[in-house]
Amino acid sequence: MSYCSAARGLSVSCVVDTARAGYASLSSAKRQFLQPNDYWKRMEFALWFTQKGIDDPSFPALSFFADEASFSCKGVFNAHNSHLRAYDNPHVTRSHAAQHCFAVNMWASRCATLFCCKYVGWNHWCSLVLILIY
Repeated sequence: MSYCSAARGLSVSCVVDTARAGYASLSSAKRQFLQPNDYWKRMEFALWFTQKGIDDPSFPALSFFADEASFSCKGVFNAHNSHLRAYDNPHVTRSHAAQHCFAVNMWASRCATLFCCKYVGWNHWCSLVLILIY
């Protein structure tokens, strides 16, 4: 808070009061360099999810948790944990090059006792389904 207040020429209490005033936090999402065949991977997932909803109408309602993260040789980035508290932030995570080196984008959802995990990496589209036993 003191760095933010010094940078803007404000008191720390003013910055704290502004943060508590109910302003929504901004978030940054790292974008991938999309390839022409990425559309079909996303369509495959959308069709799979739609078909599961047709087969079992309660399936979409049971999806109560979903998360996505990217893992690469540059580190781990989870968009849900990247929050900004300013309208302009020079330190925000930005993509600066095409990501053709090692990279895996993972999506996971927990549906009742079924855990579904899909990941994209190295020109592969792979699926993993695990049954959780409580």
